[in-house]
Amino acid sequence: QLTKAQYIIHITMANKVSKGYANALEASKTFENVRVVDSGHLSCGMGFVVLRAAEYAASGMSVDDIVKKIESIKSYVKTSKAQEKDSLSDEEKIILAIKNNPNITTAEMMQVIGKSRRTVTRINVNSSKIIRKGTSFDGHWEIKE
Repeated sequence: QLTKAQYIIHITMANKVSKGYANALEASKTFENVRVVDSGHLSCGMGFVVLRAAEYAASGMSVDDIVKKIESIKSYVKTSKAQEKDSLSDEEKIILAIKNNPNITTAEMMQVIGKSRRTVTRINVNSSKIIRKGTSFDGHWEIKE
């Protein structure tokens, strides 16, 4: 299906908190019609950038212009500290992700830090700031300030 598309703009979670951008960039090398953009954000901020990109595409804007607009607007979106820090510990990345989505799954945390389930579990168990409320099926995460 991907080879049939005219063009794909893949917008990823903030490169500073996830390996998604690097992985998507590497995968995109297989296709001539894929552009990868670092949203610079998590969750809601990324969603805003994606919605704007969809609006630009619907208006008939060219791929290059859409990418330029995304690059210019993403610095104005302020929803997390991800873009403010150059290097975050894995625990800090998980805490930011939880603040943006208290219902985040362990699998999503694995993607955020680019590490195994065992590492994510160890960080969550050993952290004095990360608290799990409820069961693994209907619970959520809280951050102790």
